[in-house]
Amino acid sequence: MSAIVMAIPMTFLSIGIGSGYYLTRIVFGHIVGVHSSISSTIIIAGITTAVVILIVFLIKWNSILNRKVKRRTKELGQSNKQLILVNKKLE
Repeated sequence: MSAIVMAIPMTFLSIGIGSGYYLTRIVFGHIVGVHSSISSTIIIAGITTAVVILIVFLIKWNSILNRKVKRRTKELGQSNKQLILVNKKLE
């Protein structure tokens, strides 16, 4: 990206001693540097936010599944007790 940014000032502003080119290089260098720093920060913040949301979602899903497993285990225990009673009556 910086090569493209620098090609325009190099072509049009390098007349004479080239001071326009160097001035433009310094200015655009700072803008591109700041922009990439901000972009990196935004990307890192976005990834961190996505990971946190994923963790919260997985914790919530885990608690829902745990409740369902406990309920089904309780139902299975009750069914087993009923089967034992029915088997004793059949004997």
